[in-house]
Amino acid sequence: MKTLTLLTAALLLSIVSIAQNQEINEINVKAPNYQNEIYASINDLLNENVEYPEESKSAGLQGTEIIKFTVTTDGILKDYEVVNSVSREIDEEVIRVLEATNGKWNPGTVNGNPVEMKTEILLAFFTHSEENMIRVAKQYKLKGNKLMYDKENPKRAIKAYDQAARILPNEESILVARILCNYELEEFESAEQDYERLQDLAEQNPNKSGINLYADLDTFVKNMSTSAL
Repeated sequence: MKTLTLLTAALLLSIVSIAQNQEINEINVKAPNYQNEIYASINDLLNENVEYPEESKSAGLQGTEIIKFTVTTDGILKDYEVVNSVSREIDEEVIRVLEATNGKWNPGTVNGNPVEMKTEILLAFFTHSEENMIRVAKQYKLKGNKLMYDKENPKRAIKAYDQAARILPNEESILVARILCNYELEEFESAEQDYERLQDLAEQNPNKSGINLYADLDTFVKNMSTSAL
């Protein structure tokens, strides 16, 4: 086992687009998966082969790396997208390991038919322990809330929210806080990106999401602004 401090990676199924004219009464969707004679899953491969870059580790950079990509019907990976970056070095290291799996994936299927499908991996890097990492993220969020609402200083608050989101990018309360802050700063594109992420998370885990989503960002902000974070 190489020296690496990370949380177990997880594969999350993304939305599959079905042709508008295709009529299917029951849709059976199966996510892409990686398996060979050595590693039972992509989780095992990442744990064994991904290195914690020394430059990032020495700098105390920690957080959850999220990389989205498409798996073709031939098991090839393409269209890498870094959804949440801990550092440039970590981005490159995780993609390096993923690229070595090209052609070794079972493609996703819809009703048994292979299709190109997006999926993503989550990999957390922490310098001390997972519990400490989560505690640090919560401290950043509380600092952001204080700067945003007590000090009325969204420019400083956004820096704290960014730090919290780098560590826990799928934590809904952090995403909501950052949306409201970016909206106040008129950084609408950034707010929209976090809003779309909330939508993705709600679709991936419909029974776990505690956020009520609305038709558009403006309505969401209007309703969330009246609620306590």
